[in-house]
Amino acid sequence: MHGEKLLKAKQIEQAQPKEKVYRLRDGGGLFLLVRPDGHKYFQYRYTFGGKERLCQIGAYPAVSLEAARAELDRHRRVLMSGKDPVTERRVVEAKGVAAAATTFEAVATEWLTHNKEHWSAHHHERNEGLLKRILFPQIGKLPIDEVPGATLLAALRACEKRGRVESARRARAVAEQVFAWAIGSHMASNNPATGLGAVMKKTKVKHFDALPRAELGNFVRALRTAQDIDPVTRSGLGLMLLTALRDHELRAAQWREFDIKAGVWTIPAERMKRREPHSVPLPSQALAILEGLRPLTDKGTTSYVFASSKAKSGYMAENTMRLAMHRLGFKVTVHGLRSLLTDTLNEMDFRPDWVEAQLHHAIENKVTAAYKRTGFLDQRKGMMAFWADYCDRRAEGLTHEQAEAAVRGATVVPINSSKAA
Repeated sequence: MHGEKLLKAKQIEQAQPKEKVYRLRDGGGLFLLVRPDGHKYFQYRYTFGGKERLCQIGAYPAVSLEAARAELDRHRRVLMSGKDPVTERRVVEAKGVAAAATTFEAVATEWLTHNKEHWSAHHHERNEGLLKRILFPQIGKLPIDEVPGATLLAALRACEKRGRVESARRARAVAEQVFAWAIGSHMASNNPATGLGAVMKKTKVKHFDALPRAELGNFVRALRTAQDIDPVTRSGLGLMLLTALRDHELRAAQWREFDIKAGVWTIPAERMKRREPHSVPLPSQALAILEGLRPLTDKGTTSYVFASSKAKSGYMAENTMRLAMHRLGFKVTVHGLRSLLTDTLNEMDFRPDWVEAQLHHAIENKVTAAYKRTGFLDQRKGMMAFWADYCDRRAEGLTHEQAEAAVRGATVVPINSSKAA
């Protein structure tokens, strides 16, 4: 009978192995199996569908007699409901495995992996960082279909309280995309991130203007003479001015990307916003900056040009150059150097498609085919040499008009000619 309890805890503890397997019966189908090697296991024998079956409950002493009897009671309740206890346990275990595979962290990691080839390295790095710093600690281990909106909001508001309002808003957007991916993959049925933006703090953005052209000479002089700015950072700002690249395109540069003899820097597609490689002409001033950097960071072709021992990525951190510009007294964005070059070269009547090619923008007009074929590299070499010389003249104290005239008098550069290709 089920109520009959035959075994005692001391009896199980003292049970010794024999030459053959033997069993000590406890009643109700529960028994202890003792193997010749001394290992002991609780098992449960029952009948389902007219057939006798055996269920493994667990090894002694990890499973005590009391725990084995409690497990037997659960199994018998399942059996009385008309279900097979072993099958039901396997279903529960399978659900547990599935739940582990569909935690928010697991799904978000899958989402990152899927999109990595479509994103720039910078975009992937930023999204991964938002997940790890803000979302995973609070909701990473929760099944993605069971993340309460209130828990997600609490994680985001904790970030806001640390003063990282913009990071919190970006993290919410990332969470929304992860949940959308889960819904599309049939791993979740709702998106708790949707609508949370309306109750989060608004970012108080202070937009810094691009470097005013009137300040260009002062900036170049300050950059060249600053003693309290790290030389790698100074070099980064100098190359940014002379190439008009985007921040991450420059910061993650490796020495193998440079053809010093040809004066060309080829940035691989995975680091470019348009996912296409970009050839950047290097005027003599840029080559001089690189030569100055070699003793500091050139440890081999795969080493980073703007290496940093402090940054996890191994190269200069995202805000380093912006903060350096502020320390120099110029409250502007690094990206604004692109705007300065664009406005100045266009006003100097250089062909807009050359300027757009230098910025690696898409060109959708009649010269698109020529752009895709050549990238206007030869034309851009002359244009960027002109720009570098112009910056030098401004650093010498010349006005915009004087510097332009001085460089034009010393340099032959094809300007905005419809025949130039």
